[in-house]
Amino acid sequence: MALKDLLNKFDLQCFIAFDFETTGLDPNYDKVIEVAAILFKNGEPKKTFSTLVNPQQNISPFITNITGISNSMVSDAPKEKDIIGKLINFLGHHPIVAHNINFDWSFIESLCERYNLNIPSNPLYDTLQLARSVLFDHPVFNLSALSEFYGLDASGSHRAEKDTENCGIIFLHLLDELMCYNLEEISKVL
Repeated sequence: MALKDLLNKFDLQCFIAFDFETTGLDPNYDKVIEVAAILFKNGEPKKTFSTLVNPQQNISPFITNITGISNSMVSDAPKEKDIIGKLINFLGHHPIVAHNINFDWSFIESLCERYNLNIPSNPLYDTLQLARSVLFDHPVFNLSALSEFYGLDASGSHRAEKDTENCGIIFLHLLDELMCYNLEEISKVL
């Protein structure tokens, strides 16, 4: 089965890869400092939503060291209340793809609750779990390792837009890996 046929079969002709960079791991306390979402159509990136976000709290040197995002970089950026509606609008009803999606989606849920928005009910796909399912003999499953495995440029990792782009492409590679299985097995994995 061709990748395009598989995308059609599972209603993935359009999907959105997305990623947050945050001040920490707790969606009830920590805040988003960068978001990127890329709409893929028929396996090609077509439209991007990307912005730094002023978290209205200090970004620790530890997080700056990981992401390269400093307090001064976000001082004039929009606040989360100014971007959440636009992000939800961009996501629409498309399937959502992220690496360790439970982390990113927990921030979506927290933002929606904080600003009295309905939590989207989009289908969710996790490239971390998918990679563990089809690349079970691979030693490391972080986004950088998978980017390297698939020959993608990982420079700029831990920045939302680069991670999002790689995540979407990795998702397509993993779907391609799934084509080695019969449709029933693919359905169970997805």
